[in-house]
Amino acid sequence: MQPLDIFALVVLAVVILSALILFVVLARMPGVIARKRGHPQADAIGVGGWLGLLFGGILWPVMMIWAFAGPAPMPDAGGAAGRPRPEAG
Repeated sequence: MQPLDIFALVVLAVVILSALILFVVLARMPGVIARKRGHPQADAIGVGGWLGLLFGGILWPVMMIWAFAGPAPMPDAGGAAGRPRPEAG
């Protein structure tokens, strides 16, 4: 083998490894974001992120939107929902 052949193989290995790392980072991203934001369906978003990239990237943007669009905030126990209503009269 000549030195240029070895160099070409090293470059090819680096490109393949970089593509694999990029794929894993992108596939995990929706699930990680959902877990950090405390989303109740974080596991489903994580699975959807992996499946979205495995099947051509169609579902991946939907999973990213779902990860950021969390559920409606619940009222606090001491908030307006926790106060008794004033009696009419």
